[in-house]
Amino acid sequence: MGSLRNQLQPAVDRAIALHQAGRVGEAEGIYRKVLQQDPRNPDALHLLGLIHHHNGDPATAIDLMTRAVRQEPAVALYRMNLAKAYRAAGLPAEAVAAAQRAVDLSPPTFVEAQVELASCLTGAGRAADAERVARNAVRVAPSSPEARSALGNALADQGQIDEAIAEYQVALRLRPDFAEAASNLGEALRKVGRYDEAERLLLAAAQLAPNVAEPHFNLSLIRLVRGDLTRGWPGYEWRWRQIGVRPRAFAQPQWDGSMLHGKSILLYAEQGLGDTIQFVRYATLVARERAAGRVIVECDAALASLVATIEGVSDVRVKGAALPPFDVQCPLVSLPLKFGTTIQTIPGRAPYVSVDPARAVRWREELKLSQGVRNVGLVWAGSAVHKNDRNRSMRLGDLASLATVEDVRWISLQVGPASEQLRAPPPGLMIEEVGSRLTDFSDTAALVTELDLLISVDTSPAHVAGALGRPVWLLLPRVPDFRWLLDRADSPWYPSMRLFRQPAAGAWEPVVRAVAEALRGA
Repeated sequence: MGSLRNQLQPAVDRAIALHQAGRVGEAEGIYRKVLQQDPRNPDALHLLGLIHHHNGDPATAIDLMTRAVRQEPAVALYRMNLAKAYRAAGLPAEAVAAAQRAVDLSPPTFVEAQVELASCLTGAGRAADAERVARNAVRVAPSSPEARSALGNALADQGQIDEAIAEYQVALRLRPDFAEAASNLGEALRKVGRYDEAERLLLAAAQLAPNVAEPHFNLSLIRLVRGDLTRGWPGYEWRWRQIGVRPRAFAQPQWDGSMLHGKSILLYAEQGLGDTIQFVRYATLVARERAAGRVIVECDAALASLVATIEGVSDVRVKGAALPPFDVQCPLVSLPLKFGTTIQTIPGRAPYVSVDPARAVRWREELKLSQGVRNVGLVWAGSAVHKNDRNRSMRLGDLASLATVEDVRWISLQVGPASEQLRAPPPGLMIEEVGSRLTDFSDTAALVTELDLLISVDTSPAHVAGALGRPVWLLLPRVPDFRWLLDRADSPWYPSMRLFRQPAAGAWEPVVRAVAEALRGA
């Protein structure tokens, strides 16, 4: 085998030279010919795997690189690139393990392995560990733009946006054409609402690396929040090509938005509960305007009974359950693109979900809701695992000024760990705990129909109230999610919704004070 490998080495060297010169197709052909003669050739396996990785085929890349590692288990470079393929495939634990092994095998000066480990740790939700590794890489190689960018990513993931911005700026000074750093800086600036600067950087990053998804996707968020839906929705489709994203695989094609002429379609939830509630309204249009024979919706179990009430929905399946036959499929959040939705054509009719009258009566009787005061629901926190939760959620103590409002009966619909804060509410704010008694979103909807108002941060109960056409006041961070647009107090998605916005990042007190004033004036 050694003799054969030596004989093939000139061919491998020639392929590497072609690869480095950008003549990837020619290099690939040589790697394949080498593997026909020597199926265990580690360099050919590794480098062919790298080509598949760059072509967006992480599964094949992982297979080839794993075979290379089996042949040469002590080569740090193989392990490092295997980590990249795992990261692209959305396998964070495997990525961290491969990158850690690469660092263990490499000398301290092999900064690229440390950078990859930091990136893998960030992707695995271990930002503090990533920061430690990235800081070490910066200490070893302070002029490495990759190390600076990796440190910026770890800082940004911990909410230290100003510090992250500074690191990205250093990376770009070191290498002005560094597309990844430009993209990361653009995204960091977007997160603090510096949209013009962010847009310029993301456009530059997209030009430098036209096949990389992140700048295109983050640019779409800027366009959508500014109301430029015509350009925003197509860019939002780049979400499927981001690092670590694993799209659903179906034998059936994705629907192109054309007339269905009686064909059946699967609409599936890909994001959070609020996203599902917001975009499942399009099921009615798919049935009515595109002549679907059957509209099947796959969603979270907590939403199934509520989704089943939507006009045009033929069948609801819980995620993980067997699916019935269907002809085409489409993720729910891609439906606005299929319908060419603009601000003016958002299907804002409400209610588009309904409740079981018996459930509503049960809540009315169980809570003995009074006609003499306003019955107002409260939700102050979303899911702690949401990437933007530190910005969108508040603490119960932030609602303290609501205690000054008279003739209100406060009812908590809060669920999850944040409901524990009810053990020590703000002085004078008497709140009844109901969240623990909610069984699913149909139950939430039934309760909301009996309330005079729901006051909520940006989380799923607010979407339920909006979908029902019930009064809901939404408390938003300074930089909102794209769906809430900018500088307006209403939402074209939910006509019954009123928006209250932070004047500055983290400033909930003025928001709650404005809510209290609005309640007193209502």
